[in-house]
Amino acid sequence: MTTRTTTALAERVDRAIQALDMETIRDVYHPDVILDVHVPGWRFQLQGPDALIGWYKDTVSHMPKPRTVWTRSTPTADGAIVEWELRIGDAEDSGLCREIDVVHTDGERITEHVIWCTGMWDHDTIVRQRAEAPMVRWQPEG
Repeated sequence: MTTRTTTALAERVDRAIQALDMETIRDVYHPDVILDVHVPGWRFQLQGPDALIGWYKDTVSHMPKPRTVWTRSTPTADGAIVEWELRIGDAEDSGLCREIDVVHTDGERITEHVIWCTGMWDHDTIVRQRAEAPMVRWQPEG
């Protein structure tokens, strides 16, 4: 892949994650794409765009007021990496998770979409983390 191609791919995946809508990039998924999801204490895989997009839609549909608060995408030699943070709920009923999505291509289409996720932190965990492990730099919701 060329730098221009992977930059465009990184931007498309980034926009899809910002919108929480992987349907918008269905055309760049290979028919046999593998979704490889890593969450705390668990891992699973699905195959095909329908399974990948269906899982994503179902997961987001169960979240109260989901929103992507920041993203950072980086083109790679064969795809892209997108780092991001998801917030759900409101002030006293909030949650967040941080995620890295890595997509690999065959030069034309995404053949593998790997997700590494922290898991959802509930409101009490967010408050405790801020109190016990202050961050030098924190991406606030905004």
